Amino acid sequence: MPEHHTYIETHLGGGNVLERKRPASRNVGIDVDAGVISIWSERRQRLPFELELHHCDAVQFLKSFTFTGGELVYSDPPYLHSTRRTL
Repeated sequence: MPEHHTYIETHLGGGNVLERKRPASRNVGIDVDAGVISIWSERRQRLPFELELHHCDAVQFLKSFTFTGGELVYSDPPYLHSTRRTL
């Protein structure tokens, strides 16, 4: 991952990348699912870094975010069920 001071993970879910990468100065997690935000709100006290949580649509958040340079956005939205198949 390139150098960054702000890390934004859209579609936070389980936060696998967030938990495994070196924390940035500012860490932001976004998810439209209130249950995901609730789980992360409880976990936030045990994390070794600060985490801003936003319960909202990721696209709308990113459109309103003021980018100044040095931000890294990781976006891995869930696949639509209609596009999934088992092998």
